[in-house]
Amino acid sequence: MISLRDWLVGLILLLLFSVCSWVTRETGYGHQRRVNTLFQEILVQRQSVLEAVIRANNHFNASSGDPDKSVTAITRAIDELARLFRDPVYHDHPELVTDLAKARRELKTDFQTIDEFKRERALHRDSLVYLPRAYKDASAAASEADQPILKDIYLETLVFQQNLEESYRVPVTEDLKKLSSPPNPTTRLFLAHVNTILAADPGRFARLQEVLESNESKTLAGLQEDYHGIYQNWERQRGMLVGVQYAIFILLLAFLARTLAKLNHTIGLVHSINLGLEQRVQERTASLEESYQRERSYQLELTRSQRLESVGQLAAGIAHEINTPIQFVGDNTRFLHTTFDEIRELFSKLEAHPEKTVHELISREDLEDLTKEIPVAIGQSLAGLGRVSEMVRSIKAFSHPGSRTKVETDINEMLRDTITLARNEWRYFADVDFQLDARLPRTPCYPADLSQVVLNLVVNAAHAIQDKIGRDPVRKGSIGVVTRVQGSGVVIQISDSGVGMTDEVLKKIFDPFFTTKEVGRGTGQGLSIAYDIVVNRHGGKLTCQSKPGAGSCFILTIPLAA
Repeated sequence: MISLRDWLVGLILLLLFSVCSWVTRETGYGHQRRVNTLFQEILVQRQSVLEAVIRANNHFNASSGDPDKSVTAITRAIDELARLFRDPVYHDHPELVTDLAKARRELKTDFQTIDEFKRERALHRDSLVYLPRAYKDASAAASEADQPILKDIYLETLVFQQNLEESYRVPVTEDLKKLSSPPNPTTRLFLAHVNTILAADPGRFARLQEVLESNESKTLAGLQEDYHGIYQNWERQRGMLVGVQYAIFILLLAFLARTLAKLNHTIGLVHSINLGLEQRVQERTASLEESYQRERSYQLELTRSQRLESVGQLAAGIAHEINTPIQFVGDNTRFLHTTFDEIRELFSKLEAHPEKTVHELISREDLEDLTKEIPVAIGQSLAGLGRVSEMVRSIKAFSHPGSRTKVETDINEMLRDTITLARNEWRYFADVDFQLDARLPRTPCYPADLSQVVLNLVVNAAHAIQDKIGRDPVRKGSIGVVTRVQGSGVVIQISDSGVGMTDEVLKKIFDPFFTTKEVGRGTGQGLSIAYDIVVNRHGGKLTCQSKPGAGSCFILTIPLAA
C-alpha cells in the first residue's frame, strides 16, 4: 500500500509539473504545433485539389468528392487558424488576423474558379455520356438526307472531344448548317448535346492549373513567416521552463519507480482477476455467437420453407397454365395430321384423273378451307408453345437457389417472370398494369429472395381483390406494378384495388404469424419474411399505404449501392 507521505510527495511533484506545463501552454507552444500543422495541411490540401482536378480532366472522372473534401478541409483549417489567432496570447499581434482574412479571400477566389470548372465538366460529361443514345434516336427519326450529316456531326464531335483543339470544331459547325430546318425533337436533343460538347473551353483547364500550381499564396506564406518570427521570441522563454520541467519529470520518475515496486503485488492480483474475467467474457461471447448462428440458420430455413410453400400453393395453377396451351397444341397437331392425309389424297386424285380440271377437284376437296385453317392451327400451336416456354422459364428463375452474395439483376425482368408464375392466382379477378422504367439500371440484390417478396405481395393483392369483387366478378380489379429510380435506390410499387386495411391492421402486417385470412389460405409469415428480406438483407425500405375499400400499395426501396 502507498503511505500518506508518498501521496503528498507525488501530489507536490505532479502540481509542480502541471504548473510548468500550464506556463508553457500560455507561451503559445501548444498553439504553435497546431498552427504549423494547419499551415502544412492547407498546403497539402491545395496540392490534393490540383491533383483531383487534373485527374478529373485527364480521366473524365465524374466524381468531384476529392476536390470538395480538400476545399472543405482548407476552409476548416482557415477557420481554426482564425479561432486560434483570437486567443489572448496573440492580442499583441493583430496583423495575424488581418493577413489571414486576406488569405481567405484569395483562396475563395481559387475555389470559385474550381467550381466553374466542375460545372462545365459536369455538363460536358453528361452530354458525352448521352451523345451515342441521342445520335441513335435522332438518326432513326431523321430523313435519309439528314442521316449521313448526323453521322458526320457525331463522329466529328467525338474527334473534337478527343483533341479539344479549335481546328476540330470548324467541321462540326459547317455540318450543322447543312441540316434541314426545323429539326425534329430527337434531332434537337442530339444537337443540344453536341453544342454542349463544342462549348468546352480547351484553355479553361490550363488557366485553372496555372492558378493552382502556385500551391501557396504569397499572403499565406507571409503569414506563416510572421508567425514563425513570433514563435522564435517565445522559444527563448520556453527554454528555461522546459529545463525545470525535465528536472521535475526526473524526480517524478524516481517517485513512480519507488511506488511501482509497492504496487507489483496489487497488479499481480488484478492481472489474475482480469484473466478470469477475460475467460468468462470469451465463454459468453462464444455462446452468443453460437446463438446468433443458430438464429440465422433458422431464419434461412424459414425463408426456404416459405419459398417451397409458395411453389406448393401455385402448383395447381401452374399445371393448369401449362395444360391449356399443351391441349390446343395437341388438338392442332392432330388436325394437321388429318388434313395432311386429305391433301395427299387430293394429289393422288389429280394424278389419277388428268381429264378432270384442277379447279373441280380443289372445290370438291375444300382445299381453300384447309389453306385458311392450317396456318391458324400452326400459329396457335406456336403461341401455346411460347406460353409453355415462358411459364417454364419463370418457374426456373423462381426456383433458382439464392446466392450468398448480391447479383446485378434486371428488376423489370424479375417482376415479369414472378408475376407470370402467379398468373393463375390473379387472371380471373384482376388485370396487371405494368409501368416499368426501361432506363432502370441493373440492381445488386438477392434475386431469389426478392422474387419471393414480389410473389407474396402479388398473391396477397389477388386475394384482396377476390375478397372485394367475389369469385364470379362482373368487372375485374387491377394490380399496378411500377418501377422507377428515386435518389440512390430503385423503387418497386405494387398496388391493388382490393378491400384495403384499417389503421389497426396496418400496424401489425409485418408481425410474424399475423394474418387476416381464413385458415388454410395463409400462414401469416409472408409479409414478415418480406420485411426481413428487404430491410435486413438488402438494407432497403418496405412500407404500405392502405385505406378500407380503396386498396393497398406496398412500396419497396432497394439501394443501388452494393
